[in-house]
Amino acid sequence: MSLNWQDEMSDAEWARSIHGLPSEESMVLYPSARSLLESKILMHEDKSFIKWLDGDEIRSESYSQLHALGKQTANFFRSKGIKFGHTVVLNPRNDLETVAKQMGLWLEGVVALPTTGEKPQTIPDSFDPFPDEDFFELISQQSTDYELRQKAKLSDDMIIFIEQNDEAIALSHNNVLSSALSNSLHLEMSEEDVIVCPISMGESFGFIAGLVTATYASAVFIPCKPEPKEMCKLAAETNAKWMLVNNSLLKILLENAHEYRSLLPNGLQFLTPAYGLSSEMILNVLDNLGCQIITGYFSTECSSFATLISIDLDDTEYKSLFSDSTVLPIGGGLQTTEADIHDNNGSPVQDREFGELVIRGHTVMQRYVGNESGTDEAFKNGWLHTGREGYKITIDENNVKFFLKN
Repeated sequence: MSLNWQDEMSDAEWARSIHGLPSEESMVLYPSARSLLESKILMHEDKSFIKWLDGDEIRSESYSQLHALGKQTANFFRSKGIKFGHTVVLNPRNDLETVAKQMGLWLEGVVALPTTGEKPQTIPDSFDPFPDEDFFELISQQSTDYELRQKAKLSDDMIIFIEQNDEAIALSHNNVLSSALSNSLHLEMSEEDVIVCPISMGESFGFIAGLVTATYASAVFIPCKPEPKEMCKLAAETNAKWMLVNNSLLKILLENAHEYRSLLPNGLQFLTPAYGLSSEMILNVLDNLGCQIITGYFSTECSSFATLISIDLDDTEYKSLFSDSTVLPIGGGLQTTEADIHDNNGSPVQDREFGELVIRGHTVMQRYVGNESGTDEAFKNGWLHTGREGYKITIDENNVKFFLKN
């Protein structure tokens, strides 16, 4: 056996490491999502955590109120025979109900399987405990007293996303918490910040990434429908700093920019994956909506963003960054991720030389469920292969910027 334990690491272990530090030695402060939730309750018991639009009124729930709903949900799981490690199908609704269900999952150590359709055939042992009736009435008879039992570990599955190609991607507590840590640090998120999220839980980008990041930073999380007037109203009336949007929502906002620009608060920034974006569209959003887009490389396999551009550029610097229409800047690797550009042989290339963007770090997925060969191929040479072409520019050894080919 080698005296150097790194020589014994598999490709998968290397892909989930950062600079050789395995995910088991993660820098995350909490050993599970439940620990994160319980810590925030102790610190911010009565602080508003979730806000949402109820008719024309913005309502809110505190950490302690959500904890009570989470305990009722966890007790409901137990009444249905659902235990630690089981997988539960969630039909996502972008409101308080989805948050309460997620809190119950975290408490009980149950794995979430969000889906907008029928129960996925790829996860045959999953449970679907929620009938098509009022959720809060369903759990109302459950006690808010909750007996803590087995607690999830960082390496345990937390959520499984079904992608459009029917690939099932398993993310651990460590993956999601590491991503939340990286996001909150890069965005310099504070307790006063507000994040508006019109993206449903069924999409890997948006709901879970936003919810856990907001929880990590003790910020306010606002789930809402993907309806422009509702999104803008909530952002304006809460003076939101961030809005999570995808390419489709940006196009809708741009179509009626004259109407929505006046509704958006000053200083609002859109947080958007690079997929489907172009430099031209990003500059159109700034000119017509008055908002910068903070973008970077996102994939479900990376749990959230692996890279992000700077959040503190003035408009002149920002426009200069996106002046080349042939490439799309995606910033540098976040705290718990490492990025590089490799050639077809898996070797790093020189600056400004095109190759494949590869990622590794504590946010990288556990596996493709039921697809061992696909997992091995994705983790080839100890990196997660994105299939995206781009190049890098090295500022110094701690500052490398990445660009994707448009």
